[in-house]
Amino acid sequence: MFGLSSFRTQLLLLIAGLLSVVLAAVFIAVNQANQENARLHLEETLSLTSFTFKQDIAARNRVLMEKARLLSGDYAFKKAVATSDHETILSALENHRMRVMADVMMLATLDGEIIADTLHPDLEKKIWPLHNLQRAAQDDPHGESSGIQLLDGKPYQLVIMPLFTPEPSAWIAIGFRITDRFSKQLAEQTNSDVSLIHKPFQNGDKWEIFASTLPKEKQKSLVSFFRNQTLAQNAITTQKVQDIVLQGSPYLSLVQQIQGAGEGETLAVLQRSLNEALKPYLRLRSIMLILFGLGLLFALISAILIARSLSRPLEALTRNVQSIDAGDYQKPVKLKRKDELGTLSKAVNHMSKGLQERDQVRDLLGKVVSPEIARELLKKGVELGGEDRQATILFSDIRKFTSFCEKRNPKDILLLLNRYLGGMSDVIEAHHGVIDKYIGDAIMALFGAPVELDDAPQQAVEAA
Repeated sequence: MFGLSSFRTQLLLLIAGLLSVVLAAVFIAVNQANQENARLHLEETLSLTSFTFKQDIAARNRVLMEKARLLSGDYAFKKAVATSDHETILSALENHRMRVMADVMMLATLDGEIIADTLHPDLEKKIWPLHNLQRAAQDDPHGESSGIQLLDGKPYQLVIMPLFTPEPSAWIAIGFRITDRFSKQLAEQTNSDVSLIHKPFQNGDKWEIFASTLPKEKQKSLVSFFRNQTLAQNAITTQKVQDIVLQGSPYLSLVQQIQGAGEGETLAVLQRSLNEALKPYLRLRSIMLILFGLGLLFALISAILIARSLSRPLEALTRNVQSIDAGDYQKPVKLKRKDELGTLSKAVNHMSKGLQERDQVRDLLGKVVSPEIARELLKKGVELGGEDRQATILFSDIRKFTSFCEKRNPKDILLLLNRYLGGMSDVIEAHHGVIDKYIGDAIMALFGAPVELDDAPQQAVEAA
């Protein structure tokens, strides 16, 4: 019923195949466009996040610079420094730190020896850790520098500048501690994950995240990525969106280097989860798959119905033609259709009727002429108005048949005529003659008409 050679199966496969190709092409095109749009949107978001991050870092630097300049120009603070008393200077630093809401303040000699440190109140006369910042400030026209540095293992955004009394007499350092709160605030503004990662100069592969909005496990995965890049001596790509896989989840990432003169390299990693961004598109893809599946199912059902509506009439016509070929004309096709199949069924029925009539005529002719002559007569067309033909006619009858019949029983006469006419007919047919009529005991036979004979006279004489 559903063999590959059947018309129904071929039509079903054709419709299903074409529809599947069209639906697959549309699905692939839409899915590809959705993914490209998602990536483009994420790249634009990360660019905005990068701009916002730079602005925030610059704003914090400006605030720190203003606070440091305020302290550098403070007359009371200069008087406290002039006392050279550690407790007095530390108290002044602590007081100013609390007023400007900073997290750390330091004062050091021009040689880099700590005078007072709010993180370590008891520490004095020790080399401070801000050597790079100090060198950068010495090279700066304004004597100022900024950067991110670890203090007691914790990251701080710091600025340093000289204390003028009126000549430069010491270094002032002031800073904010960088915590997850900073990253979260930036993430809330841009809807992106923000991670700050640091590597000391003296330890080339020991990256450490000091602020991040990523889950802990993914923070470890991010550190592993940077460590592997460093160990493989691959340059870390910055200022360009790249794919970073964290625990099997792809993230579009923009790595930005934080400019500054801190003790090491500090990077900001701005990220957006590709899976999260694709959720609306994945929902759309699921809906498209459902719609495509329903469309394909509907198309298959429709194709089955169409194939059945075509194959059943064709099967009926095939059976009818096979019956006609076997000589059975009693099974006409009954299709109540007004399309081409209906027209075809009427033509087949009409052909069947014509063939039936032809066979009936042939059967009738076969009773009076030979089957060969009957076939010849059926093959020839009938010309209206007749045609001129040279023919030979044989007439025969029984001499004195009337008087012969008067002395005998009619049944005996009938048996005698049947035997006589049968034998005469066999002789005439054997010589290619056609019996035109029987007239009682007389026979009229034609030679050369309606079937042409080259030797019609000779055949008639031999038959006589």
